[in-house]
Amino acid sequence: MVERTAKHAFTLDERPVAKGQIVTLNPLQLDRLVKAGCVAETDEENELVEQAELPALRFEDENEKIQGQLADVRRQAGEELDKLRKGVNDARLAAEEEIRSHQDRVATAKSEADAAVKTHEARVAEAKEAADRAVKEHEDRAAKAKEAADKAGK
Repeated sequence: MVERTAKHAFTLDERPVAKGQIVTLNPLQLDRLVKAGCVAETDEENELVEQAELPALRFEDENEKIQGQLADVRRQAGEELDKLRKGVNDARLAAEEEIRSHQDRVATAKSEADAAVKTHEARVAEAKEAADRAVKEHEDRAAKAKEAADKAGK
């Protein structure tokens, strides 16, 4: 912050500044007002500017007020971000739980399907064995019948 004397009347942050009035400026305000020709750039040049019998205009109180408001906004934004992060985390945990549950159901269904396939394979094997026995018995009877027919025909 730097103090300068106004070379001309102007308005700063919607507050009128009279010619010769001392104002306290931040670096951005100083740069802008120097370029506009409203205040001197250096302390030496500022000493040459005629001062008026007016109270100094200080923006420090307003700056503190703005800093306080900024801190409030940052705090509120932080709280909102925390709420959003918690919501995202809760949704992620719920999704993970749903995925685990789905995976458990898939594993159970796979086990049941595997068991059903094994049962079916066992039944097929039993049916094949029974069919093979039946074919063998039929062939044996056919062979005996042929042998008996051959003996009878001789």
